[in-house]
Amino acid sequence: MVSNRVEPLQVKFQIRTSKKSNVERLLRIKKSSTKKKFIKEKMGQVPRVIDGIEYDIATDDDAQEIAELFISDFCLTEPLNKALKVTQFEARTPVEFGVRKVIKDGISVKATDISSKKIVAGRLSMIVDSAKKGEDAVALREIFQVVPERLHPLINFVTQVASAEMPDIFQKFGVDKYVEFMAVNVNVDYRGKRIAQNILNVAYDVCRSKEFHVVKVLATNPRTAHIFQKQGFEKVASYKVLDYIHDGKSYFEGIEELEIAKTFLRDLRTAQ
Repeated sequence: MVSNRVEPLQVKFQIRTSKKSNVERLLRIKKSSTKKKFIKEKMGQVPRVIDGIEYDIATDDDAQEIAELFISDFCLTEPLNKALKVTQFEARTPVEFGVRKVIKDGISVKATDISSKKIVAGRLSMIVDSAKKGEDAVALREIFQVVPERLHPLINFVTQVASAEMPDIFQKFGVDKYVEFMAVNVNVDYRGKRIAQNILNVAYDVCRSKEFHVVKVLATNPRTAHIFQKQGFEKVASYKVLDYIHDGKSYFEGIEELEIAKTFLRDLRTAQ
């Protein structure tokens, strides 16, 4: 008769092997988790240097230099501002106020020339929080207080009218916060070096690393609208600029580059 009895030594070996297997499995899980965490941290890691330009999160100390960058160029060449012939004098106070306020969210990105230590580009972004709608309304009233009265319809168009048909972002994507890309500008002497594209990619990664999953942008420049569409943004609202009437006439009468302002959304959880 053949015995099925397992010798004690063999039982011990089986137990030890089982324990070893469990330990190895736990180590593999831990290693995989650590690797994913590292990749996530690396993805949003700043500062990041590309071709002699350092990309980093903008701080309060950068606010004035970034404001000067926008005052000297963006406010004179962006299609809506250009149509209204906004001057540097008119732009200074509201731009300085807006940049200081937006940068405090810790989500805006700057590009600095390493050799000259000069900020050559900025991507301004703000956090929109469903729990702080009252604060957003207060902030809008504060902006109206520092913007020249003739430009009040411009602020109303950008903040309210152009995106009026947009769906509820919080409900659509199941989030309680999202990031709004406000504006980007690159120093004229540094254009054609892919800085605008690089700063945009860094901005995406910063959003992901801080666990903001949705980005909104209002494109008032045909070139940027094309870029966002290529990058997988969904157009959710559009507004024919010349249809915006103020005092009985088109407020943006004479505008050349822009026919339709478009609002885009992108879910950063969707791979591109």
